[in-house]
Amino acid sequence: MTAGRGAEAGVRRAGAADLPALTRMLTRAFDDDPVARYACPRDDLRPWMLERFHAARDRQMLRAGEIWMTPGGESAAVWAAPDRWRSSTRDDLAFSRAMLHPRLLRRAPLVGWGLLGLERRHPPRPPHWYLSTLGTDPAAQGRGLGTAVLAPVLEECDSDGIGAYLESSKERNIAFYARHGFQVVGEIWMSAGGESAAVWAAPDRWRSSVRDDLAFSRAMLHPRLLRRAPLVGWGLQGIERHHPAAPPHWYLATLGTDPAAQGRGLGTAVLSPVLEECDRLGIGAYLESSKERNLDYYARFGFRVTRELRLPRGPRVWLMWRDAG
Repeated sequence: MTAGRGAEAGVRRAGAADLPALTRMLTRAFDDDPVARYACPRDDLRPWMLERFHAARDRQMLRAGEIWMTPGGESAAVWAAPDRWRSSTRDDLAFSRAMLHPRLLRRAPLVGWGLLGLERRHPPRPPHWYLSTLGTDPAAQGRGLGTAVLAPVLEECDSDGIGAYLESSKERNIAFYARHGFQVVGEIWMSAGGESAAVWAAPDRWRSSVRDDLAFSRAMLHPRLLRRAPLVGWGLQGIERHHPAAPPHWYLATLGTDPAAQGRGLGTAVLSPVLEECDRLGIGAYLESSKERNLDYYARFGFRVTRELRLPRGPRVWLMWRDAG
């Protein structure tokens, strides 16, 4: 590693002996995190869940990358090295222990689905360092410690000409990461209770990779679905071929609300943040809908039908565009 702001602040690489203390610090640091509160709404159970999750994550990343910490353990940056960010089945089982509490079991499938969704949207290339966790003890925030523990790997990225990637669930942190050169490439919005979610791709980031396509194809790997797989794949490729390449736009990949929670305005709530950003930046938005009854709903937000397709031996799909308001 090159000397820089991290070295000047005395940060060092963590070892196995540091993990218990770091786990306790990250548990405190993430107690108010939106995803942690989504996973465990109960304040009294959240530390129990977070301690188990961070213990498993830190052990994984110590094998797969590097953890940089301040001398007193008040702040840590947990990184996975290029091409080492994917979790194994063993890792997933370790993470699942964080939800093995009688009062959390009912939320476990929802939380697991959400985390898998994040991993599916993780860019497979180009090779990059992945910032799995950045946390600072609440009592030590505002002293530049987060910047200090970030510095060593970011300096290596610059030296080696390689990128870095992260996910943030706090909007107020976006400006902090922007100061270190990060930019938003996509957003996922969900209601507080997880009943509704809007999944967006940022401008020019909507195309699926070969790895994405292979992952999607697993949904058809059932003996009773295999005969339909080529037909379904052909239909989905047709939809993607009609996706407008220009002008740049946000792409609404998915908008969904639990059937038991529909009719309460949750879809509108999770759509609003990105549509407001589109209007502020003067940029369009695009979606596909396979339910005709939803066309009027989207029209209320300014979307209009630009094309109608019919999938091979299947339903119709409407392509919809929205100009900035």
